[in-house]
Amino acid sequence: MVVFKKQKTVSLVDSVVRQLEDTILSGKFKPGEKLPSSSKLEKALGASRGTLREALRILQQKGLVESRVGVKGGVFVREANFDPVTDGIGQLIHRKKISIEDLSEFRQVIEGGLIRSVAARISNQDIEVLSKFLPAFEKETQRGADGWHGFLEIEVQLRKELIRIAANPLYDAVLTPIHENIFGYAGYYISGEDANVKEAHEDWTQIIKALTRGEIEKSVDFACEHIRRYARRMKQGMAKIAEK
Repeated sequence: MVVFKKQKTVSLVDSVVRQLEDTILSGKFKPGEKLPSSSKLEKALGASRGTLREALRILQQKGLVESRVGVKGGVFVREANFDPVTDGIGQLIHRKKISIEDLSEFRQVIEGGLIRSVAARISNQDIEVLSKFLPAFEKETQRGADGWHGFLEIEVQLRKELIRIAANPLYDAVLTPIHENIFGYAGYYISGEDANVKEAHEDWTQIIKALTRGEIEKSVDFACEHIRRYARRMKQGMAKIAEK
């Protein structure tokens, strides 16, 4: 016997949200355009002032509209961007709602895809840009434990270059907040003595050389091993701090 679920009654607020959302997403209201006044929207939608206010609040949370104050204020359609995605990922990591293991697994999948995209698009000029990071890594490696924080800063910049080469804004939206947050924690949980900067330097040397030679799967394997090694060191560092 087929079992049907009873349909929930759509509230007036939800109805107003859907109508305004559909109108915005269909392009009838352009990014940057001001919505009609509250009185006009109330009349057109058959909604009370309170209902409209709540609907606009929900649309603002969704990142579809923004309120501006002043003489030229009002409710305006927002430009589409990845801020909600970026902020959400950053908050989850910052509040430790994602485990080291889950983050490592996710990074291997996403950054493996990133490396493949880079390999498909990389130019000779891009190779030159990436290769220039190796002497910078070498300089920090020679400093031993003292070069750990400097190494992390260079690695952040290198990863931004890889995202640029991949030319897919979703990598930027997803990976940038991950890198910015986890590298901030790395400087705290992993000491310079435990970091093994030389090993990290060798990882990036292998990754860039494999990309240069067009050895895609090797570059992916090196990148994933680098991520797994980082996760192990993070767990060890967090355990040490917890013991103190």
